[in-house]
Amino acid sequence: MTYLNTTRWINNDSSITTVDDAISRIISKNGQAIHPRNDNGVDFHDVSVNKVFDETQVGNYLDSTVKFNSVQGRFEKIRAGEPVDTNFFVIVYQVESSQKIYFIINRNTDARRILRSFLDFSGREEVTNYNVELNSNMLLYFVYRVFEGQSNFTYTLASADDLQVSVKNLTGIKGATETSNKLSADGTTISKLISTLSLLLEVKELQQVRLDTSMLKHESINISLNDSGLISIDSNDYVGILENEPNQEKQTRLLLHVYLVVLPVILNEYTDASDEDWGAEEISNFMEKIKNQLINKIDQFDSKILDQQELDFSTQENSEN
Repeated sequence: MTYLNTTRWINNDSSITTVDDAISRIISKNGQAIHPRNDNGVDFHDVSVNKVFDETQVGNYLDSTVKFNSVQGRFEKIRAGEPVDTNFFVIVYQVESSQKIYFIINRNTDARRILRSFLDFSGREEVTNYNVELNSNMLLYFVYRVFEGQSNFTYTLASADDLQVSVKNLTGIKGATETSNKLSADGTTISKLISTLSLLLEVKELQQVRLDTSMLKHESINISLNDSGLISIDSNDYVGILENEPNQEKQTRLLLHVYLVVLPVILNEYTDASDEDWGAEEISNFMEKIKNQLINKIDQFDSKILDQQELDFSTQENSEN
């Protein structure tokens, strides 16, 4: 699987009031060089950037009407005397009810610098991080829901209609032990593996879970959630109504669906559960259940080995006689 890693940012600059304002500023840098604002900055050379949609799009996400567009670009920067190519992809969207403008970008540590450079920001707070708030307990809650077969998450719209997101499978987990060792497990059946059960007992904090989700016309969306707020999707393995769209258009609509529908739905159920159904006692009970499952699986594994050894010994005796 190849994941597109993204972070989210919010615009605080009063000179940008529409999606078109932001998109126009970004694409105005096409064919230009962007020079640093201080002596320690880095030049962006050979800039190429283009809009994904010719016109700003409008979509409905849960109870919100959202305007959006996106850009695909690249630039060259010099690092240690060598030119380095950097590709970037930015979604600009505006929620009608609040008129606030947000950016989803496939960059992390240099995301703010790229946005500031392409939007001509020179101050300090024109754009600030607005990542989804995630933590280890939250990630463990999603693992718990999958293990317990409670994989349907429901959200009630303003119209009183229920919307449901299903987590079909747990496809990856990653965590750190008390000694800061990194542990991970991957695969479509990891919830059934001894190594996964052992990992859950050993890690001090979960840092990442990967979920295969489905909802209505989106049959399979693989999402990676990180405790840093990094949100990743695998658009190549996506199955659903968007799969035949051009790649950048598909990524735009898919990321908006994840940020504005899937995540609010599943996080809403965590918020409802965290006070009553997901406290220290519930977490302790879940880990005890994981320990018992691990013991049972090891016992079953040992029994299979003993049975095979007895069969091999019996076969050998018969052949000697």
